[in-house]
Amino acid sequence: MAPHKILIADDEANIRLLVRSTLEDEDRFTIHEASDGKEALEQLRAHAPDVLILDLMMPRVSGLDVLEELKKHPPAQRPRIVVLSAKVNEEQHALKLGADLFLRKPFSPLQLMDTVDKALARGA
Repeated sequence: MAPHKILIADDEANIRLLVRSTLEDEDRFTIHEASDGKEALEQLRAHAPDVLILDLMMPRVSGLDVLEELKKHPPAQRPRIVVLSAKVNEEQHALKLGADLFLRKPFSPLQLMDTVDKALARGA
């Protein structure tokens, strides 16, 4: 079975590193990264990931803007979207805009793996 493609979109390099190091131990993922929403939209079109791990607070184009763009112009293969945020009050807004799951920062590697597994199960 081909590895699942994961796109990590977060402006904080340490969060991208945490997510990457948690997931890359698994042979079942190919991982791409974006450091802001504009780059995330470009990577989405280039790699068609199975799961998008999306921070809401990013420069240039926010995670909410990415969700709105995906809602307006859905890609041929829509990824499952896991939103990362420390702001609990953003959860309902993100879910209304099309996020599938919400993971509160800070999170543990175990919570991250569980959430990615849930996202992949939803896409199956």
